[in-house]
Amino acid sequence: MVTRRTLLGGVSAMSLATVLAACGTATMEPEMAPAEEEAPQAEAETAPAAEPVDVVFVPNPAFQFHEEGHVSGGLVTSFGEEFPNINLIVEPYTGNRNEAFAAAAAGDIPYDVVTGGEGTPIDRGLQGSVLHLNDYIKATNLDMNDVWEGLMEPVVWRDGRVFGMPYGPDMRVLYLNIDLYLNGGLDPATGPQTWDEFEEAIQKTTQKDAAGNLTVAGFPPDWGSNGTWLFMLPLLQLGGSRTNEDRTEMTFNTPEAIEAFTFVKRLWDLQDGFTAVKAFQESARPSGRDRGAALVNAKCASIYMTYAERKQQIIPIDPDYEFGYTAFPLPANPARQVSLGGAWIHMVSAWTDVAEESFAWLEYLARPENTLAFTKTFDRVPVRKSATLSEEFHENDPFVLHMSENMQHRTSTLGFGVPGSDQMRIEVLTGGWVSSLWSGEVGIQEGLATAEEMMNIIAEQWRTELGL
Repeated sequence: MVTRRTLLGGVSAMSLATVLAACGTATMEPEMAPAEEEAPQAEAETAPAAEPVDVVFVPNPAFQFHEEGHVSGGLVTSFGEEFPNINLIVEPYTGNRNEAFAAAAAGDIPYDVVTGGEGTPIDRGLQGSVLHLNDYIKATNLDMNDVWEGLMEPVVWRDGRVFGMPYGPDMRVLYLNIDLYLNGGLDPATGPQTWDEFEEAIQKTTQKDAAGNLTVAGFPPDWGSNGTWLFMLPLLQLGGSRTNEDRTEMTFNTPEAIEAFTFVKRLWDLQDGFTAVKAFQESARPSGRDRGAALVNAKCASIYMTYAERKQQIIPIDPDYEFGYTAFPLPANPARQVSLGGAWIHMVSAWTDVAEESFAWLEYLARPENTLAFTKTFDRVPVRKSATLSEEFHENDPFVLHMSENMQHRTSTLGFGVPGSDQMRIEVLTGGWVSSLWSGEVGIQEGLATAEEMMNIIAEQWRTELGL
């Protein structure tokens, strides 16, 4: 086991791969602290109070664990009060999270707990750079059956090893502009429930000026929280899958995927096409973070974004703004109801020498009373089923009740569970190939075949390097 102490003593600017090679193994088992030997009774003396051990926590800065007076900063304070033997040091990363992780691996940030996206835990676990947590979960009697299954998919490898704990997950919902729906002769209290009804609503709410330029988009598919990845939602609704059964390969070029892409392209075309909507976006939603303003300012009639946008974007603009909402409409013969979501994952580094103390922080954050403290502030979802479904959480707020009831349908947007998932996100899914399909520059089946091939090349490289 490479500990923080030995790592800092011998590593300067190594790459992550070099550090992992030094570990001498592709995977690492967590080391449990050995039991202390009991001193003979005759020699027993009162031992001096032990100094608290340091646990360095590198979170996403957006969660503000480092700020006093913030709800997440308060969790750090209360944790310290319960665990006086642990000195939790919060060091938020800046910039690219993967670059921050590589810097940590090189010894520049000797962290013990790090936060990453849903595409990273299995990658890092199989590389041996983060610990699997199974023994620590058992030791603390943490009830994993009370954690939503959709949150565990990105962190559990097929052999049962758990490489991280989800935190602060979100989930998407279709927001509706009430006035625009009423003006179109539609009912914003229920909203569209089927694909056919959704297409009709888009036609009735899309508006243009005398010159034929868009003034209101009925539903801009990539303005919301999901961006260009919206196609995954209808793909899953139709019963398609993004991976094969044993999660070794990507399966994007399927009849279900073709139908899903065809449906989303049709939504663009109902509003004069991808190019027209993107041109309108320059004035209607110039910034990537003002999607809530597009709804409030009636630049779009509906938008698919997280429940959390209510408190993060809508209320700051207009605390009294009223909107409609519904789950994403279903195809004529749906295989399943689906809601996409994202989450941050806390992981324990493989080179820590305070693994038990590090996991104590993860277990603390997963407690119902603590997950409630954070999620109620931001309209995010508790990781625990019992907390999500409790009246203490939803307080009979219809919007939060809707979120709680639909959590059973939530799946990860990008946590595929295939080694190399995060590399696929960066090199393939965020590229321009999706836009080329929407615009008609590339045929749907051709584009899907190319994307699947590119992702499976990445998957094969990872399998080879990991010896899978």
